[in-house]
Amino acid sequence: MKSKIFRLPILIIKASYYGVRLFLRPHELHTLISLANQLTELPAFDAAVEHLKTDKAAKELIEQRYSPGMPTIEELKNYPANSFGHDYYKHMASHRLTVYPTKFTLDMPEKIYVRERQRQIHDLVHALLKIGVTVEEEAKLNAVFMPKGCSPFTSVIVGGAFLHFLFKRPKELIKLTRYVNDGFNFGEQMASPFSVKWEEHFYTPTAQLRRLLGVSKT
Repeated sequence: MKSKIFRLPILIIKASYYGVRLFLRPHELHTLISLANQLTELPAFDAAVEHLKTDKAAKELIEQRYSPGMPTIEELKNYPANSFGHDYYKHMASHRLTVYPTKFTLDMPEKIYVRERQRQIHDLVHALLKIGVTVEEEAKLNAVFMPKGCSPFTSVIVGGAFLHFLFKRPKELIKLTRYVNDGFNFGEQMASPFSVKWEEHFYTPTAQLRRLLGVSKT
């Protein structure tokens, strides 16, 4: 009982620490990962997973712990020029990013799978929607995930972007609001990112994949 009493305050302290670091260094990847790890323990994350599973296709893939493995950057480079795989490669190469290394197992807890899978498909959604990696664009990308399952992490990233702009770029708050609104609208219109077998679409032309997922514009 005592451990439960002290668990939430400790979690809040740790999350606040990483949140402050993220405010000061919004592109610090290890801080993003550490913050997400802390937020996974919140009841809100369990609620997000349950909401995700209201989508039948997403529920099936989550229960399967679906993840057949991602191509390397060098492999992606060789996909046809109009393919989603090549557009994914261009996004990763232009921003000097690497494929998120994750090993999935059937006995992995459900919410850990969802957290890790979101990290894995994060840049796939970037490439699909042609969203960059500035603070406002990352807020837009995270807003895409919100309608299908608003996890604590996506909420904190979007909220943190507003906090960042409030103090550092106050004249651009309206711009940020438009970015987040656009991302949320994409999330409402397109299929749940967790319902898509992304790895089976690297040869699919990006324009065709957008149509398949219900994205009407970019």
